[in-house]
Amino acid sequence: MVDPLFIAGLGAMPGPDRLSVSDAVRAGRYEKDRAEADGYVSVIREPERASYEMGLAAAKDALAEAGLRGIDLAGLAYTSIHRHGQPRLWAPASWIQRHLDIGGHVPALSVNQGCNGLLQAMIALGPLCAPRPDGQLLLVGADRFEASGFDRWQSDYGLLYGDAAAGVVLSRQSGFARVLHLALDGAPDLEELHRDAAPSDETADSWRREYDVRRSKKAFLAAHGHAGFAEPLNRALDRLKTGLLSSPYWTGPADWLFTPFVGASVRDATYEAVFGALGHRSGWEIGKTYGHLGTTDGWVGLAEIRAKGLLHSGDRVLIVSAGVGFSCGVILLEIL
Repeated sequence: MVDPLFIAGLGAMPGPDRLSVSDAVRAGRYEKDRAEADGYVSVIREPERASYEMGLAAAKDALAEAGLRGIDLAGLAYTSIHRHGQPRLWAPASWIQRHLDIGGHVPALSVNQGCNGLLQAMIALGPLCAPRPDGQLLLVGADRFEASGFDRWQSDYGLLYGDAAAGVVLSRQSGFARVLHLALDGAPDLEELHRDAAPSDETADSWRREYDVRRSKKAFLAAHGHAGFAEPLNRALDRLKTGLLSSPYWTGPADWLFTPFVGASVRDATYEAVFGALGHRSGWEIGKTYGHLGTTDGWVGLAEIRAKGLLHSGDRVLIVSAGVGFSCGVILLEIL
């Protein structure tokens, strides 16, 4: 439990284009049996802006809602799972820091910790969010898979990828939502799911291996089976659920539940199996049209239902996130 902690601002930049799943199946880019198993309708695409440009736009919107400027921030984190179109040593967090006039004395971290990176950064930087005028944090998540060697339809199993960014401002002062519960757990044994069995020397084109997520997953599943993935993950999710249900702020199912926007073939056996009964309305109605957005599924989903006027004072929103490592997290929000 984090008390008091508020979401003071939220910005989202979902890609403006929709790519139809049925069109992708007809074109032979996405297998029909996988389409039926995963349940997506479409994914979103950003045709022009780089991921960090999307992230900056989302960050500006979040800061504007919070009524803050860069000089008001005590920390910044930029999270992503994909390449950003720049040399690997370049730090996108520092680019955001520069464009928002955030002082060089402020920690600015570029976090590459899978799809749970934003929540991990939230917990890691939380101590900086002190009850003082300059105690706010800015968390930015952004990924764009368009126009890269990563194939949003074929590079992974059980999920399709969409392009989006989100900016979240945390404050100890006030906000539109209060954080009632925030927790992290995981199954580190599952790091093998995304690691090649044998390391290889770097070559001129070895970066291309980064885009074939199926290769390491196939090897993991061959060695351990589907139970070898689902059981450790579900144990971590169960621990998070137990902690949530024991919270003094838990009063029953949330009004909205956002689990990761992964396909039904994965989601139903894991995130929904553990948390599905803890929300009256599901964010999958958004997820199945957006695709998996890297680190920002629940936050882009939250921004979407806010924009549509589907949230009211007193409503509670439960966001479950997870990512390679394997790490999982939950955050329970109350709309003020």
